Amino acid sequence: MGGSGSSFGREGKVDCEGSWGGDGTCKEKEVGGDKECKKTLTYEVTTEAADGGAECPHKHGDTKEEACDEDPCKSQLADEKADEEQEEVNEASTEKAEAEAAAAEAAEEEEKKKEEEEKNKELEEEKERQEKMKEELEKDKASSKSSSDDDEEKDDDKKESKGSGLLVIILMVLVLLAFIGGVAYMTYFQQQTKRKKTQGDGKYGDGDGGNAPPEGTHLLTDDPSEDNPGPPPDDRRAGGKGQEADLATEVGE
Repeated sequence: MGGSGSSFGREGKVDCEGSWGGDGTCKEKEVGGDKECKKTLTYEVTTEAADGGAECPHKHGDTKEEACDEDPCKSQLADEKADEEQEEVNEASTEKAEAEAAAAEAAEEEEKKKEEEEKNKELEEEKERQEKMKEELEKDKASSKSSSDDDEEKDDDKKESKGSGLLVIILMVLVLLAFIGGVAYMTYFQQQTKRKKTQGDGKYGDGDGGNAPPEGTHLLTDDPSEDNPGPPPDDRRAGGKGQEADLATEVGE
């Protein structure tokens, strides 16, 4: 009980008397979001003021709460706080673990992304290298074909040149043969003309052999000898026709 007010402060007057009471049980209360051990007290007026005496500071039935440190509230509150703290620790640990797991997953994803980028880069470089090799092969193929075409053209030119040279040689041989034949023919023609002219002048007789050259003298020379016996008698009697045949045969050979 609280202290009582004065009853007889002044002569003939009665002051109010009262105190805080109640069951006084220490219970858990939530104050401002926090849990505390408190007990509720009730103001009880035991003597009413009279004859102008002093009034009590509180009205009868007013209540108030004050902190208490008694069991079982104290132990219960401590256990609850410990549980809450442990829960907070667990939550923090869980959050930390989740954050670490998320960071690890993000790092793994980043690593996979880098590996994928590197792989794609390598594939792209390999593709470019293959393209360059293909272009080089096509260039080499085109160059080889061009060189082969040039060689074929050169071979064709050589064949044409060789054929032209051979044709020129053949033409030169034909011209030479024609020239030799022409010279031989001109020689033969001149000899025949000279012989006919000589016969026309009557140098070798009248057909009876009277003016025939001496025996052993060649028709074309005037030097009788053993090596140049001259035409046979039959040819002389024939007017030298056998010699013309022999001359024609020699020129033809």
